[in-house]
Amino acid sequence: MILVLSCVSVMTLLSIKHIPDASYLRFKALKALLRQSQLDSIRLQQRHDIQIDKNKVTINDKEYVISPLICDPIIFHYNEQGNISKAFTMRCGEYEAVFQLGSGWISDE
Repeated sequence: MILVLSCVSVMTLLSIKHIPDASYLRFKALKALLRQSQLDSIRLQQRHDIQIDKNKVTINDKEYVISPLICDPIIFHYNEQGNISKAFTMRCGEYEAVFQLGSGWISDE
């Protein structure tokens, strides 16, 4: 009986999917916000200035709080064609994303 219960317990533990923590979800939301800003700069044909400073993001004077996520400070912009002003790697806690020069697309590292 103990053997059967052990097997059932192990199978139950293996079947439980990993639930992402708040920091990971905030990181994904930050990437989505930056992607939307890039698409808006193309759609509206206007420059979007972006400043990331620890736990907040400022896009054209509008602030977004990304707490509990803490990111390295960076300032960049998307031009009217959606191109990014510089290439860099953004680090937010244990997560990081690479921004490619020109296209500005974000890829996970």
